[in-house]
Amino acid sequence: INQLYLFYPDTDGYFAGLLGIILLYLAGFSYILIREKKYLYTTYGWLGWGFITLAIPLQLVGSWIAGAWLVEGAALLIVGLLRNKRSFIYIGFITLALFLFRFVTFDLLDTALVNLLNMEIKSRVIFSIFTVFVFFVIALVWDKIKERVASEFNQVIYLPSLIAAGVLMISISLDADKNFVSTFFLLEGVTIYIIGLLSSRFYLRIVGLLPMAGFGLLWLGYDSTNQKLINSEFFGNFNYRTIISLIATPIFYALYALTWSFSACLKEEEKNIRDVFAIAASVIIVALTFFEV
Repeated sequence: INQLYLFYPDTDGYFAGLLGIILLYLAGFSYILIREKKYLYTTYGWLGWGFITLAIPLQLVGSWIAGAWLVEGAALLIVGLLRNKRSFIYIGFITLALFLFRFVTFDLLDTALVNLLNMEIKSRVIFSIFTVFVFFVIALVWDKIKERVASEFNQVIYLPSLIAAGVLMISISLDADKNFVSTFFLLEGVTIYIIGLLSSRFYLRIVGLLPMAGFGLLWLGYDSTNQKLINSEFFGNFNYRTIISLIATPIFYALYALTWSFSACLKEEEKNIRDVFAIAASVIIVALTFFEV
């Protein structure tokens, strides 16, 4: 091995990956030939996954590490869901947890710019969009085959959608115009909630409440004190607080009316949430009147 390193320096990841592949082959042969010895092929399988996963940070750099873990974890989880293999599902969850740790602690702090279609865009924006897309695919696949998945896993079917919504919120917070962050949160939450209504997906409606809660907190904090003037031809000479409140009020009233038309799809506890939409719209318009008159 020392001789190999002399001829092939900086290839730790390749060697780790090769060892992982060999261990996975051993796991496969053990499963075929001596299936009764479950501990043997299970050990080979976990070790193989470990070395392949370790090979990624040994060989790659930057955002490619988290990106590779994201693709690996998503593939393992989807295969596990499709084949109803618990081990694949567990390994997929662990790999995605590694991705999220790396993504939050490293990639979100990366402010490097990349040229895309003659535009300078932060790499973390592109990576965040890709992350949202991958978790959306996981959520879509999971939802399509949930009848075939063990009930214990279906209890966390909301996780991919929740993570996608959270990542999008973080990306908006970091890189969108801070004066309109709350508005983007509101549009994101309302979109997810309406999809949940139209598709009769309770977990999507719950996930949609997260960005809307983010809007509420920002409106009570930053927006309610933001008196900067927009001075645009479209909005006129209004401050951001007024514009955001005028956008949010009809949206909440429309959402309240929409939930009334879908009352048959709502669970009993959701009907209280439906009333909150009307209350939120009323509070915003009363507060706006108080602020501006």
